[in-house]
Amino acid sequence: MNSVEHIRRQLKEKQLHRLHAMEPGRKLDVLIATYVMKYVVEKITIDNIEDYWYRKNPIYAVNQQHELERVPNYSTVIFSAFQLLDLYPDWNMTKKDGKYSVQLADQKVPNDEVKSTHIEIIPIYTDLAEAICKSCLQYVIYNNKMIEELIESS
Repeated sequence: MNSVEHIRRQLKEKQLHRLHAMEPGRKLDVLIATYVMKYVVEKITIDNIEDYWYRKNPIYAVNQQHELERVPNYSTVIFSAFQLLDLYPDWNMTKKDGKYSVQLADQKVPNDEVKSTHIEIIPIYTDLAEAICKSCLQYVIYNNKMIEELIESS
């Protein structure tokens, strides 16, 4: 095996391991906002409360013309998690024994060949919002996007 491919596989495995070990909450929400929604996220303290904020259109972030919005609670509020499904119309959600899994179905690629984008190992979660969030980030990782926060030493 090529050493570059081996390193890439190790990095993916490390990211996936850390992703699946994460608890739902603000850190997971920030990863969704940054890597799935592609927002420019800032950690800001307002009235002595520290939280994560973004501007709807990062073009305006430089001159501060667009109002800040709070990063939604994607991983703990089902309404926010469902907004993510709108980005991926071919997700399949399943529930078995009170646990959820979310998978992306096979899709056509431009040259009309079927490209298997089905993710083989999908963890099952007791919370649907968590399942949606982690599946979205897992899809990002499988498409060779490095999520620095999941690679760095904790």
